[in-house]
Amino acid sequence: MPKTSRRTLGWTIATEIIHPWLGRPAGWWFSYRQLNEWLWKDGVNRKNTSDVRDMLFREFEFLEPLLEEQPFIMGSHPSVADYGYFASMFRHFGNDPVSAETMRMQAPNTYEWLARLWNAKPDKLSAEQIWHEPTQPFWLPMLDRIANDYLPYLKQNAEAYLADQKRFDFAGKSLQFNGTKATAYRVWCYCQLQKAFHDLSKEHKEKVRTYFNDVEGFDQFVNAKVIDVNMDQNYMLPWRPKDQKRPGFTPSIWIFGQPRN
Repeated sequence: MPKTSRRTLGWTIATEIIHPWLGRPAGWWFSYRQLNEWLWKDGVNRKNTSDVRDMLFREFEFLEPLLEEQPFIMGSHPSVADYGYFASMFRHFGNDPVSAETMRMQAPNTYEWLARLWNAKPDKLSAEQIWHEPTQPFWLPMLDRIANDYLPYLKQNAEAYLADQKRFDFAGKSLQFNGTKATAYRVWCYCQLQKAFHDLSKEHKEKVRTYFNDVEGFDQFVNAKVIDVNMDQNYMLPWRPKDQKRPGFTPSIWIFGQPRN
């Protein structure tokens, strides 16, 4: 995380949850905490720092030609793909000072898409919906990352978590994280993807598989043992637990960070 972005985020956290007068000293601590907790303690090291940094530019290589042709990821209207992608792209890349400036300079279509999605309203969208399948050439690197980095990461995380391992060494096609944390939320994500795929009709399963014809690795997801965990009540929104409450922002959370799970 670049120093400018790290310090800006630390100052924002400190002034919003503690006190503006403590923005500078507490901001330094929060900036260090973000770097330590979410990078160095989560598998990022000097060997893979460049790979992690370049993830942003690989996303631009996919999103820029796509959003040059159409306003949203799957066509004329927002879809689940847009909102799923939007979360981290907006919160981190679109707001952190360094990555936001990089996006404005090198990926204006992507930056414009963030604003378009943020401001999407029914009366701003046309009545006619046009959808495109992910078959254009610029989809191939993204499909490759899905099949050989993202899905293997979720699978390895789930296996580690269910084996009561707090950390695991992730090895994908283009990324490797040694000692990364096993998190419950990502187990749930993997289960949701497995369920969604296996609930498809035979015809639609084959159609999805055709999208990955030119990349290897997707069959490992298709043929993997289905993991079934009872976590829906923890992550479905709106979150209205009957017998449990979310932890409040205690001093320990201010200092050491919010628990992942």
